[in-house]
Amino acid sequence: MYLMPLQLGNSSMLKKRDLPICVPIPNVTFDIEKIKSCLVGMEEQWTDIYEANPGITNLHEGSFVENAYENLKEIPLMTLSEELMKNANNYTVEDLGSSIRDRIRNKKAKGDNLPPAANEMLWDVPTKYARDTYFEEILYDKFQADTCRARLHFLAPGKSLAPHIDYDPSYGVRVVCPIQGTEETTNYFWVRGEVQEYNLPADGRVWFLNTGFKHAVVNNGTEPRIALLLTLKTQEDIECLKLM
Repeated sequence: MYLMPLQLGNSSMLKKRDLPICVPIPNVTFDIEKIKSCLVGMEEQWTDIYEANPGITNLHEGSFVENAYENLKEIPLMTLSEELMKNANNYTVEDLGSSIRDRIRNKKAKGDNLPPAANEMLWDVPTKYARDTYFEEILYDKFQADTCRARLHFLAPGKSLAPHIDYDPSYGVRVVCPIQGTEETTNYFWVRGEVQEYNLPADGRVWFLNTGFKHAVVNNGTEPRIALLLTLKTQEDIECLKLM
């Protein structure tokens, strides 16, 4: 179903310190107008993070989940298999490990002891919103790596996504394509004691986000910020971004 997991201890594996913070991926672009065409008629499909991500919300710290629930809406483009989804809500953050360090290690290892909902690599089954649409081309034809955890984000004017860390690029490679509402939307990254700010235009470029660093998104504009996010299971598409 998915490529062999990245092995811990592999010296060739790029980690957050080996990569830039927020840059476009060379030679990868999406057709924004085709994406917008796919969104026509889907206005009622935006939902909260609990409904869009069964089980995942149980495996994150409460304060961030509360912020995301209040500010963010999503349309899932990839999900767990029907079999794994049956038990997705049966786990809590303690099932990841008894300490924060154990939880990080277990998630990076992507092992059988990890609750399926917590293993982003398993969220690779296209939903009805993706099947037979331009989204399928994006998911299967645009990258060298296999994709997973694809979804659409909706951040209303005046809303923000609180500072948080997702995971190091050695676990998964987070990429984003802004679709609309980007002019006054700022992506913040906290890197070695400094704050970096990025404005990502909705021009079809696809951006690598170094989510191993703390980051946040703030929409100070007058229209919703809509973006397509997904994860690459392996690093072929970002090897060219390695810092010298």
